[in-house]
Amino acid sequence: MATLGTINGDGISRVMVVGGLGVNNNDIVCVISDASQLDTFTCMITAGAADISVSLDGVNFSGPLSLQDLAAASTTPVLVMAANRIYGFAGPFAVVRMLQVDGTPAADCALFGKRTAH
Repeated sequence: MATLGTINGDGISRVMVVGGLGVNNNDIVCVISDASQLDTFTCMITAGAADISVSLDGVNFSGPLSLQDLAAASTTPVLVMAANRIYGFAGPFAVVRMLQVDGTPAADCALFGKRTAH
C-alpha cells in the first residue's frame, strides 16, 4: 500500500504535501484534497515515475495532465514526471493528485500548491 504524503501549509494560500511513497502502478502518493483556493502547482519525485490527475468537481478525475518541465530548455509538455526534475502546472482544480506510474516506487514525492490570483 502506498504511503500518502504529509500535508503542510495553511490550506488557503499554500499547501505542500511531501513524503509520498508508491508501491504499485496508479498508487496515489500525494493528494491535495481541497485545491479550490489554489491555482499554481509544482511537483517532483526523487525516484520512479509519476503523473498528475485533476478533478474539477472533486469526484471525476482526468489525467494525466500535461506538465511543464521547469528545468528543461524545451517548452514541450510531458505527461510523466521523471525523477529529480521540477514540474509545474496551473488551473482552477477541486482536487489534485499524484499517481505512481509503472512498478518502480515513486519516492519522496512532493506536491506544492499556492494561490497567485486574488
